[in-house]
Order: sequence, then structure tokens, then C-alpha cells
Amino acid sequence: MTDTDNKINTGDSVKLRSGGPWMTAGSRDNSKNFICHWFDEGHNSFSGTFPEGALVSYEPSSVRGDLNKLATNAYHAYGDKAGWKNYQGKEMPQWKELPDNIKVYWEAAVGHVVDEVMD
Repeated sequence: MTDTDNKINTGDSVKLRSGGPWMTAGSRDNSKNFICHWFDEGHNSFSGTFPEGALVSYEPSSVRGDLNKLATNAYHAYGDKAGWKNYQGKEMPQWKELPDNIKVYWEAAVGHVVDEVMD
């Protein structure tokens, strides 16, 4: 990603290029720097001012937007590893045969992993 591709907008999820927590880009100050807001693990709120060039944007939908595909892949990986048997030793159904609520559970699990990896 080049700096010209890294257009930051108010409300975007951003991170410092050097690392650190995910933050929300707020308004700009008089110097055109972004006032960013974030929380620590204890849910304490913080804010700081950063130049746009020091930030990289993260579009959650780019990763989380395709949770069904990720969940399908995870389910198939599980099935392959487990010989397509569930924890009770019964035959696992194919993804398309799963009830919708089970698919939602797999998507939630994958979404949680994605969130952990992106932190």
C-alpha cells in the first residue's frame, strides 16, 4: 500500500504504521492531524493526535465481510482433519447441508479469530 492509497477518513479504523492498538480516526485538528481514539484492555478510553502519514487504515469489511467463505474453509479444514466425523464419531454433513444457525456459529467463531488476529 502506498501513501496515496492510504486515504484516511473520519470514522476509519486505523493503526500507527509502527504498530499499537487499533484506533478510530476522529476529526482533524488545526494542523490537519487526526485525533484518534482507542480503548485499552481495561476499557479505558484514550486519544492522541497523529499525522495521516503515520497511520494505516483497516477496512473491517475487507476481512470480516467474507466470514461465510472463511467459515466454510474452516469447517472444511476441520472436516478434513477429523476424517469428516464429528466429536461423537458421527458423519459430518457438508457445509451446504448444515442448518443456518450452525453456519452462523461457525461465522461467529471465525469472526472472533479474525478480531484477535487484527488486534
